[in-house]
Amino acid sequence: MEIFGNEIEYSDTMKKICLEYKKHCHENVIVDLRPRAPFFKQLSHQVTQDYNQEIEQRLDNLIPDDVHDLLVNFFSQDLSDAEWQNKIDDLRPENDSKLMVATTRIIRRTLPQL
Repeated sequence: MEIFGNEIEYSDTMKKICLEYKKHCHENVIVDLRPRAPFFKQLSHQVTQDYNQEIEQRLDNLIPDDVHDLLVNFFSQDLSDAEWQNKIDDLRPENDSKLMVATTRIIRRTLPQL
């Protein structure tokens, strides 16, 4: 498909969504794919399920494994208030990647002092 002079590729799910859009919407209507949007509710269950899986996979790819592991491991601990405070104070990036440094900085700056 060509958009603004650029050739783009899109998934079979997006092709189905575009076909439904052409059937049910005027050309000047913006495609609203929020889960509660009227257009989204018109789509078949299979199409919405496939769309959600595609979006979930894209979002999963945005978070590197090391950051994901840090967040899961850090927040899955069962600690007392004092132990949490120590963990927050001692939190350091596991590597020097900018995203890991930023993630640990956000955790340290946003969690309350207990």
